[in-house]
Amino acid sequence: AGTHRRRGIARTMMQSELRTAAELGIPVAMLTVSESTIYGNFGFGPAALGRDLTVDTRRAGWIGPEVTGRVHFVTQQQLLVDGHPIVERVRLETPGQIEYAGIFWERLLGVLDDDKSARALRFARYDDADGVPQGFAIFTHTGGDGDFTAHQLRVHYLVTATDEAYAGIWRFLLETDLVSTVKADLRPLDEPLRWMVADFRAVRTSDVDHLWIRILDVKQTLESRTYAAPGRIVIAVSDPLGYAGGTWALEVAADGTAAVSQVDEPADTTMSVNELSAIYLGGVSAMTLASAGRLTGDAARLDAMFASPVVPWCSIWF
Repeated sequence: AGTHRRRGIARTMMQSELRTAAELGIPVAMLTVSESTIYGNFGFGPAALGRDLTVDTRRAGWIGPEVTGRVHFVTQQQLLVDGHPIVERVRLETPGQIEYAGIFWERLLGVLDDDKSARALRFARYDDADGVPQGFAIFTHTGGDGDFTAHQLRVHYLVTATDEAYAGIWRFLLETDLVSTVKADLRPLDEPLRWMVADFRAVRTSDVDHLWIRILDVKQTLESRTYAAPGRIVIAVSDPLGYAGGTWALEVAADGTAAVSQVDEPADTTMSVNELSAIYLGGVSAMTLASAGRLTGDAARLDAMFASPVVPWCSIWF
C-alpha cells in the first residue's frame, strides 16, 4: 500500500526469513520474482532465466521430425493422474526445477481456479507408439473476434520427457486450425523450436529473469551438485549479511563430485554471494559476469567447472 512504502517492511521480512532459514540449516533460499530490483539487496542472483515465445503460425511451416505416437485431448482429471510422473522425470533431469506436488500441481491444472477459468483450459497429451504418456500441454484459445481465423493459442504449460513428444506436441499446437499466433511463457533458453520451423524469424523471443537463488551455506550447497571438470579453485565470497562470506576451496574429483573447505590462502577468483548464487546452476557464465565487472579472477576455470549440459530452467512461478 502507498501508505506503507519506504518503511523497511520488505527488508525486515526478508532478513527475518533468511535468518530463520539459516537457523534451520536450509542451505539455499530460492524464489521467483515480480520485480528484479529487490532481491539483489539480500544476496540473491538470477540463476535460471526464462524465455517467452511468440510464434506466427502462418509463417512458421513445420519442418521438424515426424513422430510415431499421437496427440489427443484428455481431461483435467486424467492429467492429474497421468501428468505428474512426466513432470517428475523432467524435474530430476533439469537444474532449477522444483518439486510441485499438492497445491502447486493442482494450481497448474486449474483445479483451484473458478469454474469459468477452469473450463477455458484445454489439455493435450502425447502418447508414444506403445501408448505410454510422454508429454502434455495445457493451453487456452482467445481472440478471433475481428477475424475468426486469427485466434491466439496461449500455452500455459508444456512438458515433454522425450524429443519425439516435444516434436509431436509443438506440431499439434502450431497447426491448430484458426490459430495465427501461439504464445508460450517461461520456456527454457535452449528451446529447439526455431530449428523445427521453416521460417526462423516466425519465432520471436524475449528473455526474463525468473529463478533467483541465495546461497546460505557455501559448503553444503557447493557439495550438493556435480561438476563438469575436475580441479581445484579458491573462491573468495563477500556477504554483507554474513551467511556465505569467506574464502572457500572447491576441489572437484574426476567423477564430478566435490569437497569444499574454508581456507586461509590467496583466492583464484573473488565475488559476492550474488554472483556465486547466479553461477551455481551452471546457466550463467562467469566470463559474462567478469566482463560486467561483477567478479574478478579465473572466470574461465569457473565456467569449465560449473557448466551444465542441461540449461537450467524453472517452469513455474512459486
